[in-house]
Amino acid sequence: MRERHPRWLSLHQEAQRRRQALPAGAWQALQTALDAAVTRGLPGAARLDPAAPRWPHGWVEAWEAALVLAKLERQIDGDVQLALAAAQRSAEAAREQREQVLTAAQRLEDETLLRYNGMLASTWDLLAAVRARIAAQQATLDAERRAWLAWLDLQAVRAGVPLTDRAPEAPADAPATPAKGH
Repeated sequence: MRERHPRWLSLHQEAQRRRQALPAGAWQALQTALDAAVTRGLPGAARLDPAAPRWPHGWVEAWEAALVLAKLERQIDGDVQLALAAAQRSAEAAREQREQVLTAAQRLEDETLLRYNGMLASTWDLLAAVRARIAAQQATLDAERRAWLAWLDLQAVRAGVPLTDRAPEAPADAPATPAKGH
């Protein structure tokens, strides 16, 4: 997936080019020196080991190119994980909406219709049950729409497109904002 990102290939080639420009064995010596400095800890890092190799400009450039590439790879991996989690959450929310909320609204409407036919409920009760079912259907469609958009975002990230934040949407069952004015 990393290879599909628009910047990854150029940064990877730059890091490889910088690494190959170093003398033979210099990259391994750089890694060893850095590991030794990390092992000693920060207070000991200021001491210079006379046996350690010096830091020519080529090492700095190779190391910076490797750091930029590693940062991009972490970003790509994070984007994939975020998109995957969002797709899973959205799919689960859509399934729950479809299987639980919509089913409950349909049952309520059916029971209200039976009560209406038995003259135990008013027309207004039946209309309220139908409105509740229609609202549940709309909420289910919105949840499925969000699930499809999350799935498309995941596919786009897997194809190499950087993850973008979507504007937060109000939940389908949130009350509408009342109209202002007279």
